[in-house]
Amino acid sequence: MGNATESSVSELLARVTQQLREPMLAANAVVAEHSAKSASAESVLLATAARYCPPAENFAATPPTGFDFEAGALFEAIVESAFLVANADGLFDDVERRAFTQVVREASGHRVSVRQIEAIVLDLQTLLEEDGFDKRYRRLATTITKHAHRRESLLVAALLAEVSDGISERERQVLECLAQAFELPVSMVDEALGEVRRHLSG
Repeated sequence: MGNATESSVSELLARVTQQLREPMLAANAVVAEHSAKSASAESVLLATAARYCPPAENFAATPPTGFDFEAGALFEAIVESAFLVANADGLFDDVERRAFTQVVREASGHRVSVRQIEAIVLDLQTLLEEDGFDKRYRRLATTITKHAHRRESLLVAALLAEVSDGISERERQVLECLAQAFELPVSMVDEALGEVRRHLSG
């Protein structure tokens, strides 16, 4: 993977963990930081979130509605990876729900509203109940096809596992299943968790 992609993933983790540690930082400072970045250096989650929820007055990039369905599918797939980890033990309690919402909000640069996240969660809960974990892993693998996107998805999922009261054995199993579905070495789970822990403790 190229240096630009490595940099964007590291910047994503740094930004999210900083916001999780300092939740009272002004949102407009975050937006200003994001707008200063070039598209090539921006994380895929930020880039797809921008297309998932574009400004109402700016439809130039995705006419006629301003919504990019491919970007929306990729965004929701990356979010679902974290959702599966949050639901690893069969429960999605209030603490995990708050952590999930905060991680997705910060990782998307506050481009996605709490109400949108709640709607996504309802859809994902229905899909998981109907399909089960194995089918959802396979579906994610068909939606997230690029190596860099798969790695970022695993990192976001690992971040969710760590911030919601540490990683459990079942959460680790889900991360390993995600890695296998993405055709990533299982060792990348430890790499992702290590990178997340470095940023959280930094």
